[in-house]
Amino acid sequence: MLLLFERVAVWRKIFFKPFIHFIQNTNVYLLKQLQGIKNKLKRYYLPFVKWQLLFLLFHNVFAQLYVYDYTLELPQFLENAIKIITMTTGGEPLLGGLWFLISLTGAAIASIVLCAILNKYNRLTNRYLSASIIISLIIAASIEYIPFRVPQIQSLFAFSFFLSGYLFKKNKILEKGILKFGILCFAIPGIAAFYFNGTIHLVSKLEVFLYYFTGIAGSIGVMSLSYYISKLKINFFEYLGDKTLYILVFHYISFKIVSFIYLYINNLPLELLTPTP
Repeated sequence: MLLLFERVAVWRKIFFKPFIHFIQNTNVYLLKQLQGIKNKLKRYYLPFVKWQLLFLLFHNVFAQLYVYDYTLELPQFLENAIKIITMTTGGEPLLGGLWFLISLTGAAIASIVLCAILNKYNRLTNRYLSASIIISLIIAASIEYIPFRVPQIQSLFAFSFFLSGYLFKKNKILEKGILKFGILCFAIPGIAAFYFNGTIHLVSKLEVFLYYFTGIAGSIGVMSLSYYISKLKINFFEYLGDKTLYILVFHYISFKIVSFIYLYINNLPLELLTPTP
């Protein structure tokens, strides 16, 4: 039974992050590229910096409450603040769920710039978009053999799924009846979960293409499920969708609160609260 639960966790992990990148970019190409980049920065960069700096400000307060097991001196505090502003760090441990905003920001800008260049030379076609996706995946699969620095594998995947989202939208693939049966695509990452870990930064070599394929399948499954849920006309689901970012911001804190209650009830030391979820 424990093995089954572990495989279910891997199944969700396989398509969750690809879906985030895929759905965010179903309209990646904007005719006004600068405005498009500005919108993406407002959507991804600003929330990341705002919440990370706020939690950084209260870092030592959290440490006194046993949420963290270390405090920050002023030099380290300033260093972390600069890293957050420049998006060169994952940020505060309690906001680990926001790490993907870093890859989203880079992939969004790269996708818009690429589509703008292709459009300028009348090359914004399925052939060139598909070639860009394949090249990105080949680089991701060969990343450990490349002698010079290239974007991290998370960013390469994000770029691939961004372009895939646009490609699907451009060709209206999801409007051709696939959504009615797409929920069956959940079975693909379900089967793959028994053969590889599915953690994005641990994927390598040929697993890159398996991750991409299962990620696309899972994304179609999620969108298909959303298609059926939308027919229920339940405002609660719409509310959850609008508050996704806040759920990501506060879900680690929720774990801490539940852990605190458990420790208090069982009279256990509060030091056990410090490990990051």
